[in-house]
Amino acid sequence: MSGHSIHSSCADLEFIEHVPHDFAREHLVLWVQEEGAVVAIHAEHTNPAALHNVSVLLKRWPVNRISDSAELASKIDACYTDQAATQSPKAKPDEDPFD
Repeated sequence: MSGHSIHSSCADLEFIEHVPHDFAREHLVLWVQEEGAVVAIHAEHTNPAALHNVSVLLKRWPVNRISDSAELASKIDACYTDQAATQSPKAKPDEDPFD
């Protein structure tokens, strides 16, 4: 696992707008911006198909990095809460773009 903390990373806005919170939380995956690059942070047990599906949906292939599950879940919740406070995300919790 990486020793790098994800708390200072900024969520990728396209990810937050298009990937439902429920999907991100269930699969423990979050895209963030780090030093101008997109990084897909995920748990060690995240299904590779979930990572692939997000990349296909957003038409981008970020670098992957494994993170602690609890820390990642907390970061996912915080990012979606922050985004909801500033604007309504396009992806609603009950809409699954992967169906």
